[in-house]
Parts: sequence; C-alpha cells; structure tokens
Amino acid sequence: MDHAQTTVIDALIAMEPTVWLNPSLRPAHTVLRSLPYNRSDLDDAAQRLERLSPVLSRLFADTADGIVESRLTRAHGYRKGGTLLLKHDNDLPIAGSVKARGGVYEVLCRAEEIASEAGVRDLDSSSAREHFSRHHLVVASTGNLGLSVGITGRAFGFSVSVHMSRDARAWKKELLRSHGATVVEHEGDYSAAVRIARKSCENDPTGYFVDDETSSRLFLGYSVAVLRLLPQLEDLRVRPTQERPLRVFLPCGVGGGPGGITFGLKQLLGDAVECFFVEPTHAPCCTLGFATGRGADVSVGEYGIDGLTAADGLAVGRASPLVMPIMEQLLDGSCTVRDDSLFVAMEQLWRVEGVKAEPSACAALAAIDQVRLASPRNPCADVAWLTGGSLLPDEEFRGMLAQAASFS
Repeated sequence: MDHAQTTVIDALIAMEPTVWLNPSLRPAHTVLRSLPYNRSDLDDAAQRLERLSPVLSRLFADTADGIVESRLTRAHGYRKGGTLLLKHDNDLPIAGSVKARGGVYEVLCRAEEIASEAGVRDLDSSSAREHFSRHHLVVASTGNLGLSVGITGRAFGFSVSVHMSRDARAWKKELLRSHGATVVEHEGDYSAAVRIARKSCENDPTGYFVDDETSSRLFLGYSVAVLRLLPQLEDLRVRPTQERPLRVFLPCGVGGGPGGITFGLKQLLGDAVECFFVEPTHAPCCTLGFATGRGADVSVGEYGIDGLTAADGLAVGRASPLVMPIMEQLLDGSCTVRDDSLFVAMEQLWRVEGVKAEPSACAALAAIDQVRLASPRNPCADVAWLTGGSLLPDEEFRGMLAQAASFS
C-alpha cells in the first residue's frame, strides 16, 4: 500500500476530512465493457419507467405526467468562482429524495411480475390491488429508501414493512405509519437492520425483500437519472469535455444511489465526467473500502470508527457488495466531510438560494472545495446532487438551522 493510501486511511481512522483519488481509475469505455450491466440495461429501465408513467400519474398527483424527475439549476450566490449546478432530487415527487428513483422502479418491477403471473393488465386496477394486497414488501433503511418503498408500495396496495436502524428520524417513521406501512425499529445500525429484514423474508412465501446492498433494480433505477440530466445540461449551455469535465458530487451511504448515477454518467459522458462519493467522517464505509482495497468486506467498526452522524441517510458502516466492484476502476474518487460542515452548507443554501435540503444532501456542497484542492483537473462545472429534503417538517428544519448557527 502506497503512502497516499496510508495517509487517507489514517485520516479516516482519525475521523478527519480527507480525499481519496482512485489510483486504479481507467478510461471509462474500457471499464464499462467488463461490467455486469451495460447501456441496454439502463435503456430498458428507462423504457419501463416511461411505459408505466401513466400509472404513476394516476397514483401520484405530484408527478409531472408520471415522470419522477427533478430540476437542474445554476446556483447564483452560493459561492464565488466557477459554475455550481444544483440537482434538485431534494424535490423529487413521491418520496422527496433520490431514493424515489430506485425505490419506485423496484416496486414497479415487482408489481409487474405479480400482475403478469395473475393475468392482470392494469397495475392500478382494483383487481391488481387485490393481488398486491396478498404480497409483502420488506426493506431496511435509515430513512429515505424506506419512505420511497413504503409510500410507493402502499399506493399500489402492498403490505409493507420497513426495518429502520437507530439512525432513522422519528418524523420519517411517523410519515411511513401515516401511509399504512409497518415500521420495525432496531437499536442496532443499518447493517444489522438489513440482516434482520432479509431474514424475515426467508420463510415468507409472500415476502419480497428490497435489498439496498445488492439490488440491481435499485441500481438501474438510479442510473436512469442521467438520461434526463443531459438535456438539462444543454439547456444551461454546460458542455463537458475530457479537458474540462463535469464534476459531480454524490452523497453516499451504502453506495447504491451514487453508484447507479455514476454508472449512468460514465455510460453517457465517459471521461468527460468526474464522479465523487461524499460521506460523513464518522461513517465512511465506501471511502474506507476503496482505500484499504477491501471493498464491502470491511466495516468502519473494525477501525474504531463509531458510525454516529447527523447525516442519517449516510449512516452506514459497510458498503454495498454490488456497487464496490463496479466502482473499483470507474469512480474518480471519494471524500469525507464533518457533520458541522453539512449544517453550515445547509444554512447557506437556504439563506442564499432559498433551497431546502437535509444535512445528508448538503454533503455534496461541503465536499467541493476540498476536492478542488486535491484534484488536478479543471471542471467546466460542479454538480451538487441534493439527495433529499422536501419532506422535512418545517419544525425539524428550523431546529437544524438553529443548530447550524452554532457552527458558524
């Protein structure tokens, strides 16, 4: 292990901010040929979402013609120097977070399977609901994936159980219950909740486990975002090149969401895009997996890292075994940020841009300057992928803004 990797690991153990630049990075076109998923998988997922958009439109009034998509805007006052773009998945319909992309897609896939077996054509018909009501969706979550699967599953008529780790926010649990989902609370961390949730499905013939650690459906659902991002970039006259790439910052928990988006970005933009995962200093499971070379086989607890963070959506101790091998030579880098920087970024985003995002989402903003210092390339624009926040209750948000004031 070289000195640079050792330095990163030392910083991770000390729970200090650091940047890991991928020493195994290879040209995108070379890596993409060897992956288990390809462009046709991405296109198939997009076509399914397009085909079923009328169903989503009827079930969810907040979607635009049944399309789960968000704006891309130019930030005007957040910082000086360079172009900063905001990807507003904090405002995504249905679940108010990036998890709507993967969660909605996986529920649609499961609904189509059951409807096909039953000979039912319309997924939102009373006949379909009757069939779905005999089936049970199970998911483990720190919050936002649970909301996505829970809200979508209940809208179709499924029975839904959401196993929530100790990091999950009370308001997210209450919102799930209001939609008729069963919330199973755990004292342990996210990985423990996943194990218990997975096991609960083993002897349940009606059970279907939405596995945040290994689901290809979640992964591909996230990747579809990129097909809609490119026209948005063109509308803003942002044209990435290999010499001046687009640099995208993706808040990261277990890795499925940022991994799927990175896969999609590299499929469409190749080496004209740089992708960086961003994690809390106290829960850097992916950065630790990359830096040690152990991928999903290492837990932050093995290195004495406590996993405790205010970024509840990113509070994960072990990375996805599906995503880590895919990212091994494809991801440009990963970095960690302190919790206080999340709150400072959240307050500034609200005050200057009028954008409401939760602390986890603001990890993307908190990482930009430290990566700019560490990476030699000059981007045409930075994209902060704001991963959640619109469903955050006003009282909760006011409390977070007050907390941010103590860090200023």
